[in-house]
Amino acid sequence: MNEQQMKILHQKIHAGVKGAIATSIEQHRQRGQSISIWLEAKLSPILYLTLPAVNGRGFLVHSPILTE
Repeated sequence: MNEQQMKILHQKIHAGVKGAIATSIEQHRQRGQSISIWLEAKLSPILYLTLPAVNGRGFLVHSPILTE
């Protein structure tokens, strides 16, 4: 696999992972379920009320909690 093919594959994987995370966060937000993330070497809960919304294209709306 050459460098260009690796770059394309990486972009597809990255887009797929971001989409899956956005879908999961949106489902938790709609169900009123909180999530936990690993942040600064400890498990940090995020209440469902503070979870960012997902726009119509499946991308997280900017949030100070979750950054790219």
